[in-house]
Amino acid sequence: MKPAPVQSAAPAIFCLLLLPLAAIASGCTGAKADDPAEDDTSALDDTAEVDEFAPSITVVNTVDCAEYQSAGEAWDLVLAVDDPQGADTVEEGTVAVLSEEGGEMAVYVLACGGGTCVGSFRAEYDGIGCSLQGSVTLRFIVVDINGNSSEPYDYPT
Repeated sequence: MKPAPVQSAAPAIFCLLLLPLAAIASGCTGAKADDPAEDDTSALDDTAEVDEFAPSITVVNTVDCAEYQSAGEAWDLVLAVDDPQGADTVEEGTVAVLSEEGGEMAVYVLACGGGTCVGSFRAEYDGIGCSLQGSVTLRFIVVDINGNSSEPYDYPT
């Protein structure tokens, strides 16, 4: 009887020594090219990605339009905000006034601090008076000290 031939371990050692580059290039991983488990296209889908550091608008407390003797018609806005790094890190915000068709009529700045953002604007600035209450949408966005922006928060008046 002849002794069994000795098989070389060189290909297996080669894969082990040069992992991960050589393993991927040589096919030592065992994954098939059409294996759905290896097809990670979710990284391309930015709609599924949520910024874990983004601030958020928790509630719109006040949206009020009233006639003032000294200012004329004015809108007053108050909202509560939060942030993973702490509500006090939300430093500013904006409110865009959207028409019924969704067009942007004006954008105003909100001052934020301590988990609250406030703002106001007068009708005389852009012609957005109290008569438009009920027919415009306010789109709020807040930004923290690191530049992270919240998702838009639409508030129908």
